[in-house]
This record gives sequence, C-alpha cells and structure tokens, in this order.
Amino acid sequence: PTGQRWLALASLSLVLGVYLFDFVVPNFAAWRGSAGHVANLRASLGEPDSVPVVYLNRSMKASGFYIQGGEVVELRGADPREITELLAEHPRAIVVTRKSTVRELADSHPHLKFVAADSQREIYVAESGLQRVAQERPSPSFEQR
Repeated sequence: PTGQRWLALASLSLVLGVYLFDFVVPNFAAWRGSAGHVANLRASLGEPDSVPVVYLNRSMKASGFYIQGGEVVELRGADPREITELLAEHPRAIVVTRKSTVRELADSHPHLKFVAADSQREIYVAESGLQRVAQERPSPSFEQR
C-alpha cells in the first residue's frame, strides 16, 4: 500500500509538473510580456504588415514568436531622428518604450502624436503629422486661362 501511494504521488506530481510547464508558465509569460499584446494591437489596426513595431530602448524578447511579418525594429540609445524618419515613412507605428521617452519625443517633435494603447505595458500607437501633411498636400495644378 505504501509503494502504491508513492507511485500515485509521483504520477500526480509528474502530470502537474508537465501541466505547469506546458500550459501555465507560457500563458503567464504571454500575459505578463508585451509581445502578445503588441501582436493583437497590430492585428486590430488593419493591414498588420504595414504597421511597424518599434522597441525603443526596450528588448524585443520573444516578439518573433508573436509578431509575424512586417517590420519589427529594436532601437537602443537611438537618435530621436531614427524614429521620426521611420514615422515619416509610415502613417502609424506601434512603439514600446518608457513613458518618459514618449514625453520627450512628443515635446521635441510636436508633429508626433502618441496614444497609450496599454500604458501598463508601455505600448503606444504613434502617428506622424508629417505623413498626413505630405498626403494631404495638393499636387501642383496649372489652370488654363
């Protein structure tokens, strides 16, 4: 009887351990991390491949597992011009960075607009006014007199 109890306990521990490491740990990591949230946000913005994801002074750990296709960039200690150039090429981007970095960028570049998509995970949707201005600017036309 004692040997059977140990066998049952060992079997139960094995099943519980497999469940924890196969289901609970990955789901907790996905819930806690930003990559899954970024992928969902990107999909909700329509045409996900056209929306770049920028990790600004943040690590893009495991993002390759969640974010499929499109441009994913990690900028560390980057010159703010790099992000503004990227945003000039795209009408919007998803930026993962600190709140203080967003404030600095918004203060120094008033044409950039940041909307907090998930402030707890520091995920923002950035829109560039430069792109809109370039698209809205009428092409030169010549009137015939």
